[in-house]
This record gives sequence, C-alpha cells and structure tokens, in this order.
Amino acid sequence: MGAFSSFTQKKFRGIEPDCELTEGELDGLQILYTPGRTSDSISIYIPSDNSIIVGDMLQGTKNGLRIPVIEELLKSIQRIKKLKPRVVYVSHGENGNNILV
Repeated sequence: MGAFSSFTQKKFRGIEPDCELTEGELDGLQILYTPGRTSDSISIYIPSDNSIIVGDMLQGTKNGLRIPVIEELLKSIQRIKKLKPRVVYVSHGENGNNILV
C-alpha cells in the first residue's frame, strides 16, 4: 500500500464549527443561501469590492463561468447575477464575471 492509499484509508473525525452561518450580514459581508450543487451551499458577497465567493456553485473556464443545469442552482445563479459583481471567485477553474447562464 502506497503513502497515498494509507492516507485515504484513515477515518476522518470531522470538525466542530465555531458558528453556523445564516443568511444576512456579517462583519460587512453578505451571506447568501445559494443551494444547487449542495442543499446547504452559501455564497459570500463582498459589497465593498462588489465581488462574491461562490465556491463550487460555478466552475471557471477561459471563456467564462458555467454550471450544470439544475433548477435550484439556476435560481441561485440568478440571485448572484442580480448583484452584478465585478468578480466571482470560484473554487475550481478561473475566476471571472462573464456568467454563461
């Protein structure tokens, strides 16, 4: 068994959260409930920079941001688009603002 295999076989104990984020304002940031890819997804809007962190909700490509076609996810995307953010930060691919939906 290689080093990676032994690592992946270890049981993960999880972590205890410091707090549970709910929709609303938090220290100048806006927490948005944006289900779609997962039922408990959130996005963090940064009004002072007009940018947003969407995590796995969108995937960045060289041509723009894309999503799988899922009803809840589309509703969340529309909510993000209404903010007209300068930058959308994604967890996979390239950040951008050209939402291809």
